[in-house]
Formats: sequence, structure tokens, C-alpha cells
Amino acid sequence: LVEDRSMLDRLVEDIKSKHGEDTRVVLCSARTGAGVEDVRAFCVDNCPLGPSLYPKDVLSEHPERFFIGEIIREKLFLLYRKEVPYACQVRVVNYIKRTRGKKDRCEAEIVVERDTQKGILIGRKGAALKEL
Repeated sequence: LVEDRSMLDRLVEDIKSKHGEDTRVVLCSARTGAGVEDVRAFCVDNCPLGPSLYPKDVLSEHPERFFIGEIIREKLFLLYRKEVPYACQVRVVNYIKRTRGKKDRCEAEIVVERDTQKGILIGRKGAALKEL
């Protein structure tokens, strides 16, 4: 985070002195978004296109089960904050893809480090688990 513009100007000068005066420095702000379009345009103009590594219809190298586990893990982080998520692992045990607008069926296991964490995940009368 640079609060003083003169400090930023010195940084740009330092970069140009080390890498040559014709070096282009593109400034942007993550906080305000200023200059982000300039960075994108610079990358598009200067990064060479490479060969496609996957067919166009392949969205990821990971199977659907991986993403299901990641979604469940995300919900764990959102619901339990700092209590349990870092000690959890999600395993998708069964996944059935259904057709014609029906919801897919998924069975997953949530593995925790300690038995006391099971109670936190399940909650009183299963309330926390139902929310998950």
C-alpha cells in the first residue's frame, strides 16, 4: 500500500533504472480498481497466445466430484468460521448425475481431526448439519 505519490514515483524510477528507461510500468490500485483495465490491456497486447491444452468443451482437469467437495468445504468455512474448517476433509463417496431436470444425488463424508469437532459440525439435534 503506497500512500505517498512521491514514494510511488521513486519506485517507478528505481524499476526503470534497473531494467532500462524503455521499461513500461503499469500502475493499478486493488483498492479503487484504477488502472486495472490498463494492466489487462498490457497483458493482452504483450502475452503470446499458446496452444490450447484442453479441448474447448473441457472446463477443468478436475472431475465433478472434486468441485462438489470444494463447495461443501466452502460452506464449512462460511458456517463454522474458525471453529472447525481447517481440521476438516471432505470425501465425496457417491455421486449420481440425473437427467431431465432432476437434481443430482451426492453423498459426502466430512472427516475431522478430533471427536469433539463432530459435535460442533452436527450441532444440537443435527441443526448445524442440516444448515450445511
